Amino acid sequence: MTSTFIVARTDYNGMVEEALAHCGMETGGTGLGVRRGNEIIKVINVPAGPRARRARARYTPDTQWQEAVVCVIRQRLPQLTYVSDWHVHPGSFDEPSSIDRDTARRVVSETEWDAPAVVFPIAVIEEGRVRFRAYLMTREVLEFEEIPFLVVPDNDPRMIAALTAPKIMYLSEAS
Repeated sequence: MTSTFIVARTDYNGMVEEALAHCGMETGGTGLGVRRGNEIIKVINVPAGPRARRARARYTPDTQWQEAVVCVIRQRLPQLTYVSDWHVHPGSFDEPSSIDRDTARRVVSETEWDAPAVVFPIAVIEEGRVRFRAYLMTREVLEFEEIPFLVVPDNDPRMIAALTAPKIMYLSEAS
């Protein structure tokens, strides 16, 4: 069964604004959300950060800043986990590069990320409009699979559930 990447409208708008603000350069952000069955629901975008480095063919986020922001968010919403990392490709190349593939493999393979499945959306800007394609990589396959990218209203029941559901406690956490 194919997974679907679901993004809240406000989160999507923030991604579009970030892409347009740095037109001609790579930029991006990290996504927090939940995984429910075959749906990966992204509810919060953590921008690149104030010290991010952007260039035509490379983007490096301000990871220290992003980690601090993620820490604050997860204190308030512990059910949210790392679900995505998106970035812009200047021009019209809307598929993952070999660098994207290597980065994604490292992210889903390393247990410190606790991310056995991550979506890596790629944005391109064509005629002033931002277009996204979403690529999923799982620990089991370590290859990209393109999946549907769905933008829903902020008050979509899946968004509400993701933001209000308590964190599931696993048996290993109980002791």
